[in-house]
Amino acid sequence: MLADPAASPELRHLAPDKRQLLHRGLVDSREQLLRAMGQAPAPTRLLQQPRRPRLIPLDIAWARPARLGGGTHLATIPAQDRVRVGFPSRAGNMQTPESTPMKMILRALALLAFIALALLGLAACAHVDPSIVNPSKVYRDAPVEKSKLAISIRPKSKLNDAPTVLMYPFWVSQKMDNHMLVGRELARLVHQTWTEEAAFETLMFDPQLVYRGPEQAVSVARAAGADLVVVGIVPYLYTGGSIDSTAVTLQVRIYETKGGNLLLSMEQAARVNARLPQDWIFFDLNTRLSDSPLTEAIASIAHDMAVPIKSWMPPTDEEMGFADSSSGMIQGILSGGSPLSGPDYSDGSRGMVAGLLDTAGQGGKGARGFSKSLKLKVEFDVDSSHIRPESYTILNELAKALKSDALKGRRVVIAGHCDSDASLEYNQKLSERRSDAVKAYLVERGGVAAQSMRTEGYGKTRPLVPNTSKANKQRNRRVEVRLDN
Repeated sequence: MLADPAASPELRHLAPDKRQLLHRGLVDSREQLLRAMGQAPAPTRLLQQPRRPRLIPLDIAWARPARLGGGTHLATIPAQDRVRVGFPSRAGNMQTPESTPMKMILRALALLAFIALALLGLAACAHVDPSIVNPSKVYRDAPVEKSKLAISIRPKSKLNDAPTVLMYPFWVSQKMDNHMLVGRELARLVHQTWTEEAAFETLMFDPQLVYRGPEQAVSVARAAGADLVVVGIVPYLYTGGSIDSTAVTLQVRIYETKGGNLLLSMEQAARVNARLPQDWIFFDLNTRLSDSPLTEAIASIAHDMAVPIKSWMPPTDEEMGFADSSSGMIQGILSGGSPLSGPDYSDGSRGMVAGLLDTAGQGGKGARGFSKSLKLKVEFDVDSSHIRPESYTILNELAKALKSDALKGRRVVIAGHCDSDASLEYNQKLSERRSDAVKAYLVERGGVAAQSMRTEGYGKTRPLVPNTSKANKQRNRRVEVRLDN
């Protein structure tokens, strides 16, 4: 017969109704009862032996025993204090068996939502073949994987003029059938890409030429009147078509024809890989090759190579500070600047590729010293200060800018410039007369106050670019407007 725990000496003085709590299982042990009465210290947690938690029967899951001294009946727990009785979770709170299926359902729904989002994301960039019985098939176009563009030689300053360029068919150094035909077609693809992106203003391609070395190519291009010649070498080429992977390496070199100097040398490799299908349980991911992976690889390489080429070209009118709208004119005037617009090219001795092999500190747009003042392409009659009617629109925009709130009460300087077609003294006087003509137009037709402007002339002493072409001479025959400091 088991000993009665309530018969211990410590609990004999308790009333019978309190001892009944221990008999009915409402208190696990006499130690808990003594601690509840404040007669026994709570044991240290580290020394307490773990024990399996005791589950309260389900019929009293919403009840708790009354506090000691309040009788032997069960007190109902208020609704806000109720805790479902079940088994303890990892976090320590009690969970009921009914809550487990609900969580499993929620997790399954979250997984299905994730799969749906993944399929939608793949469908946005690929073709999806949905299926209910079998896993859906997702087809993705094989991407072009490229190495970093390597530039071993590059010019250290921009070109002075837009060049005329001759492109040779590429030379395939790898032994293969019809290597000349393949090189011709690869060069045609690069020529087409560069033409679409306006890498060169004038780019000629002669498919009948055969590359036999840089000296021969420079000589042929010089005889054809080209300023630059582009040659390409393909050291590695593997074509797998629409079945296997494709890889190609392209080297491009650009020479100037006047002295035969190598100005730009670039190299890049590209691959289009064929991959096995990937099983993602709910869908199969398939990589799909295009009909011509080699065309995509070469076009992608040509696109990357066009970036340094375009940065090497002569500066645009916008980069030089020309504007034709009132908003752009206001911005150009407020940016300030000095009347010195560039180095002295008045002798016209600088050629198109002059200075390309100078030191880095002397090349580039900043070294040319383009001022931030506003520049206008105002056309005059030859050897005259008479303004042509096609320039009235620009001067009307200038009058609007000078009368705007941004320039209200500010004085400006109107400076005239000429090209190098006449003597220094003649161009000086002509530039002064032309700046006076612009001021008179602004006062008489534009309604600008005469006291807010003064004029200057610089003749041919401050050209923007060398006077080596008609386009450059037109840029040098300009009117500049800046704040009067």
